[in-house]
Amino acid sequence: MKKNTFIAVCFCLLVVTHSDHQISRRSFYLFFPPSAVLQFTYGLSVPFVLPRRSINITWAFQAQYNLPRNNTLLQPSTIAVRSNSLNFDLPRVTFYEYLSRILDSIGLNGKHCVYRSICEIAEIPMYKKDESTLEKIVEFLFTPSLDLTHKEELNSTVEQYQSGFTKKILRAEERGKSEGKCDEKYSKCIISLVDLMTVLYVT
Repeated sequence: MKKNTFIAVCFCLLVVTHSDHQISRRSFYLFFPPSAVLQFTYGLSVPFVLPRRSINITWAFQAQYNLPRNNTLLQPSTIAVRSNSLNFDLPRVTFYEYLSRILDSIGLNGKHCVYRSICEIAEIPMYKKDESTLEKIVEFLFTPSLDLTHKEELNSTVEQYQSGFTKKILRAEERGKSEGKCDEKYSKCIISLVDLMTVLYVT
């Protein structure tokens, strides 16, 4: 009888233990540790085959989102989509400044290479019949007269400096159209950026 009672007690304990195991739940957390982020990275690489060389132009994009670490971050927020701070328009002169600094950082004479590129595009325009998208972009970027003029009235010190830079840029385009010989005029630039992105046609 005692043996049967012991077996019955053990069976009940097993049932209770099994039952507790089935109805137990694991905890799931809605929040994340500090500095946790969700990140998406993607890129596009386009090869351009040129005579005796090839160039890969790569665009890389990254989106990063901070994950919530407390309940205050779950409150909806209003984002002013049309606020002035989101309107981004890079002036052409500023673009040339950035480009010249990049060229300076790799050991070239940045401003003279910008002048030479503008001069060469003006000297030998793009071939309109078979020009590629890349050539259209190059022509647009290195034709400053599309949206710059000599008649800009500027007052501040920075604007006066940009005005002098603007005059040199426009002068480079005029010299390309009238005189040519851009490699001699801007000999401090030892490489033609235009030749790296375009091919000359003999017509």
